[in-house]
Amino acid sequence: MSASISPTKSRPPVPSPPTSSSSSSSSLWSQILNKMHPKTCLSAVDSELPLDVLVPMIQADLRNITNAPIKKQKQAVQKLYELTDQKHQHYRVELVTKYNILDTLVDLLPNLDHRRMACLTLNNLSIPYENKQPILWHTPLLQQLWCILRDLPPAETYLACLCVRNLSQEEESRTRLLDFGSADDYLLSLLDKLVVTFAPGVLRTGKVHNSAEGLALKWAVGIIRQVSTTRASELLEYKSTLRVLLELIQYLSIHLPLHQWTQDSLPDSCLIVILHVAQTSDIAVLKELNAQDYLSGLIGKGGIHDTRTSWIQCALEGL
Repeated sequence: MSASISPTKSRPPVPSPPTSSSSSSSSLWSQILNKMHPKTCLSAVDSELPLDVLVPMIQADLRNITNAPIKKQKQAVQKLYELTDQKHQHYRVELVTKYNILDTLVDLLPNLDHRRMACLTLNNLSIPYENKQPILWHTPLLQQLWCILRDLPPAETYLACLCVRNLSQEEESRTRLLDFGSADDYLLSLLDKLVVTFAPGVLRTGKVHNSAEGLALKWAVGIIRQVSTTRASELLEYKSTLRVLLELIQYLSIHLPLHQWTQDSLPDSCLIVILHVAQTSDIAVLKELNAQDYLSGLIGKGGIHDTRTSWIQCALEGL
């Protein structure tokens, strides 16, 4: 005998608990006010607008920026930045190649109220490979970056260094950057001043990772590291930079565990620069600076940093 499935009896719906008219009214007004909020309205419109419409609107706002209230100015600059953020990274190449956004940034960078956001925007734009050459050969833009590196405002200096580092990954690009400027404004001269200016404070406070000065130092040394891969001999005339790098290695070998000496970290970059300089035909500068004394804290600790230090010592000893 097969088992039969008896139908389930239907049950009356359970009534929901009564709500007061005041809470209902409050919830309704919250929804209405939220939809009326300018931020909600603008984001809804912007998300639907194509770049052909949105970018000219933002550029028009930015052209009249000096005549607008500061709050409206910042909103316009913020909109431009958001077009380049992680969520909208697919716009980055088009913004440079089609909408000439670099000229817009040139106008923003001298403005102290908007320079930091302009630097953040430029950093995002400097990431795609397709954008590197247009930025590198936009002379007014490089001039503005050089102004920041010359004046050294900490909050923008580390962003300017990060941007230059993004641009200096190819040898051809490094040649353009190293040859740009004149007299004391050549890139290595500016970085020498930056390193000598910011390092004492970082060494005194130990704020290597959580300060604008520490980040500026990290990315400046990152640029020097990239230069040293093919043009280390040019660093020999910047004795003050090399001394600071040795001081940083000595300090960080004591205060920073070796597992934090990761690729592109400040101590790792410092050590690699010294290694590249030690591989040049003239290492008298490192001997004059007593480089071996600064590196002694890494000897015997094992790993790649111990190995690199041993190579430097062999070079200094003429082995």
